[in-house]
Amino acid sequence: MKEESGPSVKSNSTGAAVAAADRLEGSPEQFSGQRAPEMSLTSPRREPPKSLLRDLQILVVDDDDDSRDAVAMLLEQNGAGVSSANSVIQALEEVERQIPDVMLSDIAMVGSDGYALIRKIRERELGGSRRIHAIAVSGYVSPADRSRALQEGYDLYLAKPVHPQKLLDLLCAVESRKDLRPWEESPSD
Repeated sequence: MKEESGPSVKSNSTGAAVAAADRLEGSPEQFSGQRAPEMSLTSPRREPPKSLLRDLQILVVDDDDDSRDAVAMLLEQNGAGVSSANSVIQALEEVERQIPDVMLSDIAMVGSDGYALIRKIRERELGGSRRIHAIAVSGYVSPADRSRALQEGYDLYLAKPVHPQKLLDLLCAVESRKDLRPWEESPSD
């Protein structure tokens, strides 16, 4: 496995967090024509561009306060409109209030889990609601865990810890082509 160096968003979720696994074919810049500038959660020497994700509304769902807050801070620093929730119930209330472009959701949460959340989100969309790009973010990293998340309705699966640059690159691809799903499976998958 390829290990990435640099900062990462750490979590206290159960499961071994190794490398990110996703369905993105090729690199994000192939979809958007651009790559996010190198960013860091801890680098005070560099001011992140406030407009990188300016047109995205992102819902961050995680019952771990530190993980949720770190991801929300990264996204806000890069111009995204961010709402957050610490449970499935709160997430559904946020979606009712404002439909986000992207939802980043943990799988293992106290009470209802991320699978229950995505099922409810996808059921809601059957009623004509705009589709939300849903990204599962989990400490569970086995191929079966990834497969289940995708089968349940997530568009993409990322393993914790999530490398901030990888997350920004993926979100830049979404922002530049909101009407398309840049991680859609190809027929050979």
